[in-house]
Amino acid sequence: MQEQKVTITNKYGEKLVGLKTIPNEVKDKYPTVVLVHGFNIDKREGGLFDRAANYLADKGFLVYRFDFSGCGESDGDFSDTTLTKMAEELGSILQFVKLDKDIDGNRIGIWAQSYGVCVALALKPDVTAMVLASSNAHPKNLAERMHVFDPDGISYKKRSSGSITFLKSGYWDDLDKYDLVKNVSEINAPILLIHGTKDDKLAVSETEELYESANDPKRKVILKMEHGWKPKEKEVYKLATDWFNKYLD
Repeated sequence: MQEQKVTITNKYGEKLVGLKTIPNEVKDKYPTVVLVHGFNIDKREGGLFDRAANYLADKGFLVYRFDFSGCGESDGDFSDTTLTKMAEELGSILQFVKLDKDIDGNRIGIWAQSYGVCVALALKPDVTAMVLASSNAHPKNLAERMHVFDPDGISYKKRSSGSITFLKSGYWDDLDKYDLVKNVSEINAPILLIHGTKDDKLAVSETEELYESANDPKRKVILKMEHGWKPKEKEVYKLATDWFNKYLD
């Protein structure tokens, strides 16, 4: 497979950096999957998305993944982020992908992880199929995990890596615009939801709510795994790829 670095610019003039993974199998037009990373992570999602991209490419899918602004190699200050800003960026990413001469614009899927699910549901994208993993249906619950939560000032969270994530008050105000459980009911694409019973960051009930609200066709799979899919990572790759094979083929 071949991997290329790509860039786009968001509406604020910030450069967003992505990777395009192209299968070895030559096709005129490829079915394509866009991977959407979680909260203040990056396009590699701790290695999960590297392996997911390779798995998908081996099965004949072209794969895109980008760093949101303030993350990874992209420009911007993450403390300025809002769910609206990230959803707008995902919209710009999809527009860019649809213009790629290598892809079939009628066969585009989204595979979102954790907070990336919030971003995808906020956008309500016009895509062919979706996979939502380790879902967050209520992003304001992030406030409970902040080490300092100040809805009128600067909130911050110390991460296991030793870094600190800062958020300005506008982030919390912006969340009031969204009802993601309602949003999923307005999406017509087939949706596969995957969650783990050992997830210590987001409860299975988050996925249960989204599943109940989602339109058919839909499927829910609950596995004995952690938030980052261990020890069921390979099973998650197969479930997602089978879903995309079914609806993007």
